[in-house]
Amino acid sequence: MLPGTRARLSCKSFYKLPLSANPGYKVITCLENGLWNHPLFQCQPECGKTTSYGLRLVTNGQLTKPGTFPWHVGIYRKKNEMMYEQICGGSIISSNLVVSAAHCFYDESEQKIYNESNYAVAAGKLRRAWDAEERNSQKSLVESIQLRSRYYGTRGNLAEDIALVKLKTPLQLSALVLPICMDWENIYEKEQLHVGQSGKVTGWGRDTNGKSTEDLYEVTMPYVTFSRCQSEVPKEFRGYITHDKFCAGRKNGSSVCDGDSGGGLCFEKNGVWYLRGIVSVSPVKDGHCDYDSYVGFTYVSHFRTWIRYSYVKE
Repeated sequence: MLPGTRARLSCKSFYKLPLSANPGYKVITCLENGLWNHPLFQCQPECGKTTSYGLRLVTNGQLTKPGTFPWHVGIYRKKNEMMYEQICGGSIISSNLVVSAAHCFYDESEQKIYNESNYAVAAGKLRRAWDAEERNSQKSLVESIQLRSRYYGTRGNLAEDIALVKLKTPLQLSALVLPICMDWENIYEKEQLHVGQSGKVTGWGRDTNGKSTEDLYEVTMPYVTFSRCQSEVPKEFRGYITHDKFCAGRKNGSSVCDGDSGGGLCFEKNGVWYLRGIVSVSPVKDGHCDYDSYVGFTYVSHFRTWIRYSYVKE
């Protein structure tokens, strides 16, 4: 590089400068010693932004439009050498990290994590089927699955029901595949997890007929106080609302079910969406999901230090 050469810096599409790290310059110059006069700055992924591209869980919800929730992924388990089946959902927090529920990856009988080679992740999908032809979908095998050391499955009433999934192939960010924002400093939680506030969940869970939905749905779920939740859910379910859970939902048939587990409950603030909860547990009625009860979500904020360690490390 010749001395005096000037270069204009910018972040590539779907990346931005951190607000706390704006360098105050956009042009750098090559010096006589071959070094730039300013260091290159680090860009980070855009997050929590939605873009709808036309009409396109979750029970009695509505069809999700492309780009509405670009952070939602399907968690797939290997059915045979050629095929995967969708079992859970998850939320992208970086190009190679997904947050989901621990019980999606836990062998209750052996009390250990299933091998990561059994799983794959698909982003940018509206159709449930692994092999559905979708131009904007991206797929990756799983490199590693991390659970909390004190997660004991149903023996522990699903406390600490959270998982970090590292992808073998980083996602290419776009308007249809983009991370959800993490409120690392927990600035907005009190106003978002408050009576009168509602979040959104997306998924391919079973409908009221017990059949898995083939199209991605979304449902609005209002926050419910702990006392109201405890007083209105079935008695045998109350123990599952552990210290790291909160409740949300309506008792009107709009709920989540098998296949929605691990999906994110997200709340919007000034046009930006934040991950607040992870679909964890809901009551059962007559052997099926109880669509007229509240749902227990894992508090993301309770584990943000743990998540951030992996986020920064990667």
